[in-house]
Amino acid sequence: MPERYTTLRPDDVDWWHFIRLESMIISVKVNFYAVAVLIVVPAVLLFTDVNLVLTMKKIYAVLVLAGLANVAAAADVVGDPKAAPAKIEMCVGCHAIPGYKATFPEVFQVPMIGGQSAKYIENALKAYQKGERKHPSMKGIAVSLSDQDIADIAAYYSQQSKTAQK
Repeated sequence: MPERYTTLRPDDVDWWHFIRLESMIISVKVNFYAVAVLIVVPAVLLFTDVNLVLTMKKIYAVLVLAGLANVAAAADVVGDPKAAPAKIEMCVGCHAIPGYKATFPEVFQVPMIGGQSAKYIENALKAYQKGERKHPSMKGIAVSLSDQDIADIAAYYSQQSKTAQK
């Protein structure tokens, strides 16, 4: 019987959790410092010298621009189907076999995802990441994917035909 799954060690998933947790901690620290600057700097400037109000306005302008840059960075990620082949190795083991039925945690028909809408695939993978969709194997794979990975995979499968999948 051919091996249908790409080997995913449990410590690989834990490593991704660590990376995501670390980036969340950094984000919280940056946001904390930004709030501190918004409160402390104006208070210091107001109570030290009235002529420094112009400096305070400049600081606010810089902070607003930094906030806008942060929003721009959080914009929708655009998928690149050409970047996906290295990322779909875990998908092919189940989703590219016509009539394949998975037996864990229960027997069910595995859907063919070629030709599916990119937005649908993105939403499904993000729901697995959040735990809104319940399937242990899919959750384990989804949590290891970045937003860019999900966008690339979704773009790749949306361009495939329903019958001709690799």
